[in-house]
Amino acid sequence: MTAKLAGVSLKRNQKLYFYIILLCLVYPTLYFFTFDIYRDVFMVFSFLIGCLTVKKCLHSSNFLFFIFYLSVSIVIGIFLLGLRPYLGYAFLLSLFLWGIKFTKKRLVFFGFLYFLALFIINYAGFLELLTEYRAGFEEGANGSTLGLDFSNPIMFIPNFILSTLGQLFGLYVTNPLAIVLLVVETIPFFFMLIYVIKNIKLADSFVRFLIIFFVLYASVWLIGNDNLGTAIRLRLYNYFAVYISFFYILRLKILSSKIYRLRIDENSYYWYCCF
Repeated sequence: MTAKLAGVSLKRNQKLYFYIILLCLVYPTLYFFTFDIYRDVFMVFSFLIGCLTVKKCLHSSNFLFFIFYLSVSIVIGIFLLGLRPYLGYAFLLSLFLWGIKFTKKRLVFFGFLYFLALFIINYAGFLELLTEYRAGFEEGANGSTLGLDFSNPIMFIPNFILSTLGQLFGLYVTNPLAIVLLVVETIPFFFMLIYVIKNIKLADSFVRFLIIFFVLYASVWLIGNDNLGTAIRLRLYNYFAVYISFFYILRLKILSSKIYRLRIDENSYYWYCCF
């Protein structure tokens, strides 16, 4: 599914296809939950199916097909909403925000607006449900891992950044297993994310959908969760969104370079014939 979403096929892109298969095969969290918490693997599969219908919708040149796949995508989004509310919310909202275009300068501007909006929303008290849910980790059996206190609105943004570094990027290392996950899962994810940002100009409507989903989904669970064991389950969707975006853009760059070389060869042949 990941290879198909990235537009990579075994026949045309054997190396990229192999890298995607290898990347998924060495993803330890996915294997662990295959034999432990079956719902998470099913939810990841449902999310990828939803991404496939969104891709077909956004790439459709026929209006009827566009409406059909859009309707199917909305139904899948509602289904995801039932499985995990903030997963479905991020999926559905991204489905209607894909028209936002990105450049490197816009990313800086949007990043500033993003943190400003988070601060204002939290200061206004609209994130109380999430912060109260997070506080429950200190009292629950699973326990609080990071111990970040989101009750102070002034420290909300610094704590949110620390939560991102600790949970999304796995930099809060507590045991040898966390080191393994950091090396196998987070480091590839980090470099792929940097690559996507550097080549953001190549992002089409589908990649923009994935990027917007990445931000919206992470915004909720990074505030509401305070347990690293839960974090490796919740970040699955963020990681796969980046994996797909990376290979999608990489394929486009390879294709454009081949076309460029072909044009150079054609021009060289033309001038050779002239002389």
